[in-house]
Amino acid sequence: MKCKNYKILIILFVFAYLVSFNFISSTFATDVDYNVPYSEGAGPIIDGNISTAEWASASKYALSFQFNDTGNPSIKFDLYLLHNGSALFIGINMTLADNQSDIADAIYIYFDEEHDDALAGNSTHPKEAGLKLTRDGNFTDLSYDGSMWINDEDIENLTKGPSNGVTNGITEWEFIVISSYDPINKISKNSSDFDVNLPSNVLEAAVTIGFDIEYYDADIQQYDSFTTTLNKTVNSTPSLWDNLVFAQVPWSTPNTSAIWGFIIIAMIVPAGLIVYMILWLKRKEME
Repeated sequence: MKCKNYKILIILFVFAYLVSFNFISSTFATDVDYNVPYSEGAGPIIDGNISTAEWASASKYALSFQFNDTGNPSIKFDLYLLHNGSALFIGINMTLADNQSDIADAIYIYFDEEHDDALAGNSTHPKEAGLKLTRDGNFTDLSYDGSMWINDEDIENLTKGPSNGVTNGITEWEFIVISSYDPINKISKNSSDFDVNLPSNVLEAAVTIGFDIEYYDADIQQYDSFTTTLNKTVNSTPSLWDNLVFAQVPWSTPNTSAIWGFIIIAMIVPAGLIVYMILWLKRKEME
């Protein structure tokens, strides 16, 4: 009896440990999920002007870049997110505290495409995807070379990717990040571009990746990531980043006429076979 009770205590202890471990892990998790809804069509026009109508289907989040550890005022902004199965759309509408801007001010966006809290790539085969857009409209497509984010055009045989970003030069920034993943052949078209298999008619499941957005304020010559409360850049530490959760593509509206037609045919054929078998058996009995 004592042996049996001892085994029961061990089982209860292991169970309690697993439950408490899961609770602690979930309690201290810092990642925040940002939902990216799906919308059919070409998506917003990337012209640097955030239109309410164009972004009507997007999710909207009120965030801020802090710069708190230097006493600088926080910079508030609205983040818009949307995808259409082949591209990610990002809109940023900022509220400058002093309404002052500098042409060297910049938005940086980084992606942990495999969502593994690690950045892949080396000097000859950079991976992951990043974007840089300065307030004067200069756009740069970035990738990770194993130690830092670089301009794709600095690497031989790599050219600027299909993604793009435009700003109105003051507070509004718009980006389109086009997926370069081939879902049919299940390969990446270009390892330095956005190689995320977005939910589409080919892949229905939702997708989650890591991302980070940073702002460079040229007036104070400092960076800040909205994922942190301190004035610092975390562009090489994806474990501190948040998550983009891409909504799956809804199933298309079923063709009820075709479904009922199929059901009727499916019922008539077996019924016809049964009638035929009954008549055949009666004929056999009469012979």
